Amino acid sequence: VAAPMPTFWAGIEQILFISEGGRPAFLLGETSTDGFPAYFPVAFIVKTPLPTLLLLAFALVVLYKASDVKSDRQKATYLLLPAILFFLASIPSGLNIGYRHLIPILPFIYIVIAGGVARLVERRSEGAQRRRYLMAPAVALGLILLLINSTVLIHPHYLSYFNALAGGPDDGYKILVDSNVDWGQDLLRLREWMEENEVTGVHLSWFGTADPLYYGIEYDPLPGLPRHFNLWWDVPFDPANPTPGVYAISVSNLWELPLQDEKYVFPWFRNRPPDDRVAHSILIYEVE
Repeated sequence: VAAPMPTFWAGIEQILFISEGGRPAFLLGETSTDGFPAYFPVAFIVKTPLPTLLLLAFALVVLYKASDVKSDRQKATYLLLPAILFFLASIPSGLNIGYRHLIPILPFIYIVIAGGVARLVERRSEGAQRRRYLMAPAVALGLILLLINSTVLIHPHYLSYFNALAGGPDDGYKILVDSNVDWGQDLLRLREWMEENEVTGVHLSWFGTADPLYYGIEYDPLPGLPRHFNLWWDVPFDPANPTPGVYAISVSNLWELPLQDEKYVFPWFRNRPPDDRVAHSILIYEVE
C-alpha cells in the first residue's frame, strides 16, 4: 500500500485538480468562465500587504546580492522554487475566485523574508560591515511595524483587505470580487446599519447562503447568489429607473457574474458612488 501523500502536497494536488474547471470570474470590470492569465499576478500584487512585498524584495537583495554566503542563495532558491512553480501553475487556471488559492506560496515567502532579515541583523553586528548595514535593520523593522499597522487598521474585516495599490479596501471590489472581498460575512453588520439609521427595510441583493429574515432583516429580494438566483433573469425592478428606497447590494453581485457579458441589472448603481457602505462588502444606495 502506497504511503499517503503529506497533507501540504495533497492540498496542492487538490487545488490544481479543481482548478481545471472554470466558473464565473471577475477581474478589472470583465467577467469570464475561462479565467484570466493576469488574475493571480494581479491578485498577488493588490492583496498582499505592501510591507510584505517590500520585505520580500529587501530579503532577496540581501540573500542574493549583499550576502557572500553561498548557502544563503541556495536556501533561498530552495524555498522560492516551489512557490514560483505553484504560482506559474495557477496562472492558466480557470478557477479565478480568490487570493486564497495562492496561500500555499506564502509560508515559503515568509521564511525567505525571515532569513533575509536574520542575515541582515547578523551583518549589522559584524564590525567590517557595520557602517554599510547601519540603517538596514531599522528599515526592515519599520516595514514590519507597517505590516502590523495595516493589520490593525483592517480589523475585523480581514477578508476585504486590499493594499494601497488597489486604492485600499473601499475600492478593491473594482478589481476583484468573490472571496477576495465578499463572502457573505456582513449580514449582521447590515442589520446593525439598518438599526442605527432607522431603516426598516431594504431592497437586498445578497451574496451568501444565510437567510436575511433569520437575522431580522426585512427586505425585498433582488437578484442574488445563491439566494434569489432566478431573479437575474426575472428582474423585479426597472434597472433604468429603480423604485425609490434603500438598496443594499453586495459588491460581488454589483458586477453581475451570473450574466457574464450581458450586465443589464445594476448599471444604474455601478455608474454612481454609493451613499454608504456596510464594512467593505455591501454598498448602500438611497434612491429618491
